[in-house]
Order: sequence, then structure tokens, then C-alpha cells
Amino acid sequence: MKIFEYSVLSKPVVSTDLEELRRLNLPNVILAKPTSEDFIKKIIIALNYKGLFPNLEKFDWNYLSSKLEKILRKM
Repeated sequence: MKIFEYSVLSKPVVSTDLEELRRLNLPNVILAKPTSEDFIKKIIIALNYKGLFPNLEKFDWNYLSSKLEKILRKM
């Protein structure tokens, strides 16, 4: 949730390299190896980040609930 919260606020995020985050492939999420050295490097990259931020429209509660409602109506 924090990754989405920071992304909505147009902030870069440094996180451990997780499969789910690789799958989401959010442009502002900088993945770090689980070492202090790599986290330091990635934090420095994040401090200077001037790149893109994701469109999180598909994670909006109204969008998700509408999508779920359509699925349920088809049942």
C-alpha cells in the first residue's frame, strides 16, 4: 500500500527486489538488492529521480468495485 501511496504523490520508492514489484513494473519504484550498500546506492538514485510516475487509475476503488460488479453480474 505504501508504494501506491507514494506513487500517487509522485514520489520515488526504494524497495527490496520483490517478484510482485517486478511484475507491476512501476517506473518510480527502484528495486534494491537486500544489502545496505545497494540500498544506499538506490536511495541516492531516488533522491535525484526525475522520471515518470505511473497512472494508477486501474487501482482506484471506484474502478475496482465497478469491475467486480460487472464480473458478478455475469455470473
